[in-house]
Amino acid sequence: MKILAIEQSNNENNSIDVLITIENNFPLIFNFKGADNLPLLNDCVFLSLYLQSMQDGTDLQLPNDYPVSKTLVENLFEHQRIFTRWFPDELLPININVNAVDRSFTPKGKVSLFSGGVDSFYTYVLTEQSLSHVFLCIGLDIQLEEVDKVEAAIELYSDFACRNGKQLLIVTTNIRHVFPNGNRSIQHAALLTAMVLAFGLEFLYIPASHNIDELFPWGSHLLTDPLLSNGITQVLHHGAVSRSEKTMTIAENQNALDSIRICNSSEEFNCGECEKCLRTMFVLEILGKQTKNLPLLTNKLSLLKGIKIYKESQATFWLDNYKFAIKHQRPDLAKYAHDIVRNYRWRQWLKQGVALIRYRLTTSTKC
Repeated sequence: MKILAIEQSNNENNSIDVLITIENNFPLIFNFKGADNLPLLNDCVFLSLYLQSMQDGTDLQLPNDYPVSKTLVENLFEHQRIFTRWFPDELLPININVNAVDRSFTPKGKVSLFSGGVDSFYTYVLTEQSLSHVFLCIGLDIQLEEVDKVEAAIELYSDFACRNGKQLLIVTTNIRHVFPNGNRSIQHAALLTAMVLAFGLEFLYIPASHNIDELFPWGSHLLTDPLLSNGITQVLHHGAVSRSEKTMTIAENQNALDSIRICNSSEEFNCGECEKCLRTMFVLEILGKQTKNLPLLTNKLSLLKGIKIYKESQATFWLDNYKFAIKHQRPDLAKYAHDIVRNYRWRQWLKQGVALIRYRLTTSTKC
């Protein structure tokens, strides 16, 4: 992937538009709100396109007059080595052709990625005293064309940040439209970190998705997130504890609990009926806690019977819910979680069995 030019223009509303010209592709656009300058913009562009280049199997090139932090380039050699082993069917090793330079820059401010969900609110609650900023991205989770949701998210979290003495940084991007085939489960940590690097802050917390006992190859990982640092902004993978423990911590902070956003299935963000909402409502029911943004599970119990999960990451969450229910002496709810996980396991075993039978039939025919 060849980057031809990086152009930026400052707007009167304290925002910066960035246009990246990519050979044989549509322009990539970022809008940075809450910034009057972007001292490390080249690092942002480089990192945001790094994993997409690996997915496309094309070397990543930037002109020499767009230098990139040497530490980031060195870190990504190790990051690339790990990711090509984790995702051999998705990513290919590439050459990185950039002008790598040592940076002399004094960063200020600490920020956490902030989607408003369980992971980000857990990190926020535990690091609140040290944070100066929280970061929200528009264009990955919430789509650009979902205008009402975009406005609602910005309004909700601008108000939350203001009330709690934090500066909300917002970046809007069309990257999903430019690269519609991008694997977001692999790319998300690098993409979000890239946008934060542009601001030149001192420290970035990436809220963990999974418990340290559940680690598996994933875009955000305890082992690889720190490798996204450019030597100016230090990157920390934070909060690798169970989702039930995170929910329990958030439930003690009603301010956070009443601002939580679990899913993006409705105009209010929380539909109260999808798998993501129900898994959170499950723990809140056991804790006897309530948020104005989610209904009570007691009114939605029948929906638990219809849940089907399709990813190992989802199975770990419901296994955690099962253990949490048993620990808190709620066998009535534990049964639902047990059945959800069992149904997933049976379907996985069946798929493996069918694949094995097909393999044996194929090899016996060849013989």
